[in-house]
Amino acid sequence: MGIASYRRAKLALLAVALGVPITLCAAPVRAEVDAYATAHRLFAALYPTLVKERAIFAVTGDEGAPLYLTEPRLRRFRAAVLSPLGALGGREIVAGDVEFGVDGELVGLSIGDTAWLNADRRHEIQRTMQGSNYDDDHFAPMLRAAGLKYGPDSHADVIELARSTWARLEPTLGTADVTGATFHPRLMVTWRVEVHAVREGVASYYTLVFEAVEGKSLGIARHEPR
Repeated sequence: MGIASYRRAKLALLAVALGVPITLCAAPVRAEVDAYATAHRLFAALYPTLVKERAIFAVTGDEGAPLYLTEPRLRRFRAAVLSPLGALGGREIVAGDVEFGVDGELVGLSIGDTAWLNADRRHEIQRTMQGSNYDDDHFAPMLRAAGLKYGPDSHADVIELARSTWARLEPTLGTADVTGATFHPRLMVTWRVEVHAVREGVASYYTLVFEAVEGKSLGIARHEPR
């Protein structure tokens, strides 16, 4: 991260932490502060238990075009939630890339695998299934015995998980209807949930991704209607 970007990140975190109205910032800086603040709200909504544990949100890197440019490029930066030990020596609990379009709207939030997200258990299950010619139904007994909180028979529970998650996202991304959920044991043992959202009269379509061991979020992606 460059010096200027680092200063902007510090400004954003300070504004969020102190509740300073970000409308007080100059226009170019405001656009970036708004992006950082939105990312902070998204992380807090997706990981409420970490908020309760006083984990620390941090912008750890950035790249791409500033939001206020008119050409069709993305604004992308790296963000993380660190252990309560603090940014100096603090352990990364979750980390990912946050992308915004030139309209300032969220394009996606992609979280990398970590131990806290049960990556090892999911990798082991996926390795068992990879390279097999059997269909997923063949592995259903193994998946049911794997101790997944959200296994292949948990469709209704996953819909409820998505609804409760979106209730926390609603202030940022708008009201929404959950339109479907699909279990993907070969894709890192995940559930993918489709959502139709409306914010300020504008419709958007999102996919929420949850890991199946405990139902923790692995990301959000906006897409065209399907």
